[in-house]
Amino acid sequence: MAPPPQRAAIIGAGRVGSTLGARLLAAGWTVMYGSRRPGSSKKLQKTLHAQPAASGGGITEAVEWAGGGPGAGAVLLTVPGSALATDAACAAFARSLGPSAAGKLVIDATNPLDSEGNELCWSRGRSSAEVLAQCLPESFVCKAFNTVGVEHMARPDGALVTGQRLTLMFAGTAEHQAEVALLIEAVGFEPHWVGGLRYSRNLEALAELYIHLGSGTGGADWAADNGTRPYHFQVLRRR
Repeated sequence: MAPPPQRAAIIGAGRVGSTLGARLLAAGWTVMYGSRRPGSSKKLQKTLHAQPAASGGGITEAVEWAGGGPGAGAVLLTVPGSALATDAACAAFARSLGPSAAGKLVIDATNPLDSEGNELCWSRGRSSAEVLAQCLPESFVCKAFNTVGVEHMARPDGALVTGQRLTLMFAGTAEHQAEVALLIEAVGFEPHWVGGLRYSRNLEALAELYIHLGSGTGGADWAADNGTRPYHFQVLRRR
């Protein structure tokens, strides 16, 4: 008998969430999108129209769905970084996930950027993933997908850069690295664990540089004329 499909509850149905969801669906996963206003969200309705195999609902409903029955999977956070840019915002967002977040694997794909979208809000000296983990003490928070552009999420085969399969760094507890790696591989990237959640600070700093390089500010502009980012931070390791 074939194993049950893996589940991913994706909180946020914007470009990042819908792109990762499409990749997971193509890999045979089941996907449910969670939205604050599922009945009136145009983004959610557009995504569900394009992905009829997916389902949608409220945030707490999606989180609860992710952990029930066979094939239980992960909760993937793809909301704007402003949702986790301050301690208070992290606490409020953690509450919005509901009590079912306890015991769940929560993968944070966000970057806590300022209103201009180019600099990290790091006045607290810790990554948003670490603060979120403190707000979700009974969940297992990891950091992934925040160092790569959405255009490469759609083409993890590297077709937009060198044609080499793209690598993806992620951070979190060693206990759950295999589960996170499974989801990363389902999207199409080659996963590389960098250590515990403390190293999500480094991943968020890399993301700030990544975004800066394509923003045209500060003298550097690596973006293509059409606005895409034909570059990627690739891991090269001799094994």
